[in-house]
Amino acid sequence: FYEVIKDIKGEHDGGVVLDIGASTGVISWLALKSNPDLKHIYMVEPNPPYVELIKENFRNVDNWTLTEKIISDKEGETELQWDELNTTLPCTTFQKVIEDIPRVDLLKVDIEGGEYDIFTEENLYYLTHCVGDMVVEFHTYSQEHKDKFRNLRDNYIPKLMFNKTIDVYSLDNLSQNWDYWNEHFIEYYNCFMMVFKENK
Repeated sequence: FYEVIKDIKGEHDGGVVLDIGASTGVISWLALKSNPDLKHIYMVEPNPPYVELIKENFRNVDNWTLTEKIISDKEGETELQWDELNTTLPCTTFQKVIEDIPRVDLLKVDIEGGEYDIFTEENLYYLTHCVGDMVVEFHTYSQEHKDKFRNLRDNYIPKLMFNKTIDVYSLDNLSQNWDYWNEHFIEYYNCFMMVFKENK
């Protein structure tokens, strides 16, 4: 994961990071410290306490943009239930977030099941042709999410593999490349990381 962050390279300059589910901005901050010449950092984070921390942490940084919304399959408002937070917050789509971002060199996604609103047929061209490396936490803690990941694994990941290599890790950092195509993988794991590396 961290090796991917350290290796961000843009096509013509320092590269672009899109951090969806930025939390306090820690991954974006690590990316910036490892790559001081980053062209821009885009962060998406809806949780108000985290938003304030991001603004504080990046107060002396110029090249960043924050979208204070939940990623969803539609624009409007949606309910957010996470830890002790239970509130209604604005939401937007992945298409809206990327509409003025022609190229992303590192896409990081950790949005507690909302990743399935990003990995869709309508976003596949962008993910394949306009995104370099990706680090994504997938959640399969409900039957709905297990079904969504099964569909993603069987129908979309093969299309992404034409220009990316894929590594799968359980959260204890063990490689699961050998196992994630098996049905019991989906039934056993509730959460795991996938690292998509663009073939250079």
